[in-house]
Amino acid sequence: MAIDKRAAALLGFDLSPRARANIPLRSLLPEARGQKPGAGCTISISFAMPELSRFYGLVIKMFFGASEHNPPHFHVTYGEHVGVIDMATLTMEEGDLPARAQALVREWASIHRAELMEIWNTQTFRKIEPLP
Repeated sequence: MAIDKRAAALLGFDLSPRARANIPLRSLLPEARGQKPGAGCTISISFAMPELSRFYGLVIKMFFGASEHNPPHFHVTYGEHVGVIDMATLTMEEGDLPARAQALVREWASIHRAELMEIWNTQTFRKIEPLP
């Protein structure tokens, strides 16, 4: 289910990459339902981001649409780790990617920087070759 960022903020959801997978809702806590503590549940909200490339366990994605914001960047997932990579500097602006994963992403992005910027500027999706 996609969710509007403004609506999510009004509802108090944390949409940072670290909180991307599970968003607990207070109304679903067991105490709110008259049950004993420990019987809670969470719902998952996934955000639709097309996959640009996949290699060595790294998945590279980019948001599309008017709601995306500058500076130009892309998102990386690596198992339970995530990162937001600035396309100008190729540095991780947010996230917890391991150093080796960051190095692989920087290598890939330096090869495909022009393609990434074209995709960002035109908002036209296409796949990009992975690292060999």
